[in-house]
Amino acid sequence: MIQLEDIKGHIDKSLVEKINHALELPLHHRMCRLEARWYIDVYSKNKEANQSLLELAVLNFNMVQSTLQSDLKTVARWDANAVKSFPYYMKLCFLALYNTVNEMAYDTLKDKGINVIPILSKADELQRGETANSILCCMHQNGLSEKLAREHISNLINEAWKKLNKGRVDDSPFSKHYLETAMNLARISQFTYQYGDGHGAPDRRS
Repeated sequence: MIQLEDIKGHIDKSLVEKINHALELPLHHRMCRLEARWYIDVYSKNKEANQSLLELAVLNFNMVQSTLQSDLKTVARWDANAVKSFPYYMKLCFLALYNTVNEMAYDTLKDKGINVIPILSKADELQRGETANSILCCMHQNGLSEKLAREHISNLINEAWKKLNKGRVDDSPFSKHYLETAMNLARISQFTYQYGDGHGAPDRRS
């Protein structure tokens, strides 16, 4: 890492972009498909890029994206009864998420008369400061400045990643598929909140 920082001022700008990207976040913390999309953009700026290979990469990405969007539409139409056919571990995950979301929606509907099922985080609530986040909670509970709270949350995230990595290399009671699913959920969270609240207040970063 130190060596990469040292050479940034003495190399081609396109390589500097790759170095900054590598230093920002470890590769295994990133979502594979989005990483592929990022690299397509970077490779397209290369004057010596193989245009046929680039076109094939873009076509492949778009085809996979189209398939995933179609799958998402299908999954979105499931009602809770579909859980009966899930493996046991998936039933636990699905029902925990399903019950949590519906409990939150019930409490909000009862207390404020608002149905938040369609969207759990409204932009106007964020602007009024009604939606709490981990940074604000940490600042309030521990009496920390924003900077120290961010450092604390960052350390917690790093420790969680270490546990996930350990679970992948040590003997684990869970299947490889389950462990990879856990890793992917962590990658999604990392991507969503890397630059702020990518769910409640998304910006244009990708």
